Amino acid sequence: MERYRREGESYCIDIRFHDFNQLYDNRDPAPFRERDLDEDLVKYLMISMDEIPKGQPIKVVLQGPFVESDSKPKEDFVEAFHQYFHHEIWAIENELKQLLRLGRTSLFFGMTFLIICVVLATQFIGNGPFQNVFREGLVIMGWVAIWRPINILLYEWWPHLGKRKVYKFLSKVKIEFK
Repeated sequence: MERYRREGESYCIDIRFHDFNQLYDNRDPAPFRERDLDEDLVKYLMISMDEIPKGQPIKVVLQGPFVESDSKPKEDFVEAFHQYFHHEIWAIENELKQLLRLGRTSLFFGMTFLIICVVLATQFIGNGPFQNVFREGLVIMGWVAIWRPINILLYEWWPHLGKRKVYKFLSKVKIEFK
């Protein structure tokens, strides 16, 4: 049995609520169109996006009390929903730029420190038993100095790309009210 119902080809992420205010972050005093979405709602959407097969059409279906003659809260929510994820994309891209800048800068200083350590170890330290320990310690310290930048530049930026991809999808997802 599938966790998400389907309407035609689309998977539906169903969200039930009693009041539109439940969908917004209560700590955010901004007007509805500028308000953040509720943290639990965003977490649920992110989990749902991970569980639904990739590349499948998805729509968010909100189930709650609506006044049919007044579509303003619905329009406000759709705009706030899409705007929230556009803002999150912007924030992720800035965070990614800062992370990569940190990685490059750290790599420069780490490589400089590694070179200094290797030069000291090979040129200025003798061959006695204590000198061998000190020489190897210097080389290890140099390699440890580049551990973090290499980790950043090889691994840490990938999750940001995945998150940005999900946010881009959610910034354009179709929203229905029932």
